[in-house]
Amino acid sequence: MAAAAAEEEWSHFAFFFNYLLYYLLVIVLGAVFGTVCSLPAPTSPANTRFAKRYVNWVAGVFGIKYTVSGLDNIPRHSPCIIVANHQSFFDFITIMQVWPERCVCVVKSSLFWMSGPFGLAMWLAGNIFVDRGNSRSSKQTLDSVVQRINSEKLRVWVYPEGTRNDSGELLPFKKGAFHMAVQAQVPVVPVVISSYGNWAAFRQRKWLARGRQVVVEVLPPIPTHGLGPADVADLTERTRTQMVDTFRQLSQRAHLATQHALHSDSANCHDKSQ
Repeated sequence: MAAAAAEEEWSHFAFFFNYLLYYLLVIVLGAVFGTVCSLPAPTSPANTRFAKRYVNWVAGVFGIKYTVSGLDNIPRHSPCIIVANHQSFFDFITIMQVWPERCVCVVKSSLFWMSGPFGLAMWLAGNIFVDRGNSRSSKQTLDSVVQRINSEKLRVWVYPEGTRNDSGELLPFKKGAFHMAVQAQVPVVPVVISSYGNWAAFRQRKWLARGRQVVVEVLPPIPTHGLGPADVADLTERTRTQMVDTFRQLSQRAHLATQHALHSDSANCHDKSQ
């Protein structure tokens, strides 16, 4: 019954409606709200608290139910590098469920110019823009981040896949985040987000109209104390292996939760129709 309900609920309309709603609420209204709130203290990481409050409300508008675990694995008073899998534009809503204080994100510089007010809001929240097309400039930017990590006790959020990926598997990881962690001698904290594929088929432009479930888990910190440049490749692969295993487990949990939600909704509608 749940499988049949799921098949009936897939909708092109739901996809385009929610895409436009996301653009309006997050890229336009949310960015304007964040920009205005950030003006008294421009480029401060603390400004993200405004986005977090707003986005948590937006998640409710979209009917997404989040199950989050492992928040205590993010160091409360010390710096770290946080690495997470990256699936779609909806990650912005998801990561706000676990976003810690004094955290900034490393993003490609084109976002500043191409996303209008959203790019400005990101800059005002202290996020770090990297020119991926210029390796020398990119290295200089990341070197400056390493210096700031300990001096400012920053948590730096990085997507090691380097691009959005909704294939249902994790791409190979780039080593930049792990080089920074080793240079700064701070732990790597993996954050794993279940596949959105149980309710969103981005390539087919279809969404489930209801029952959207996302499971997020923060894994224990991976120490880097005493590691050097020669250890970066192993650190990268060990982290990815942990995240791949967890991603598969969480995605299965999210899929079952979505099917259960659809089944329950269908059963309730059937009871009411009696």
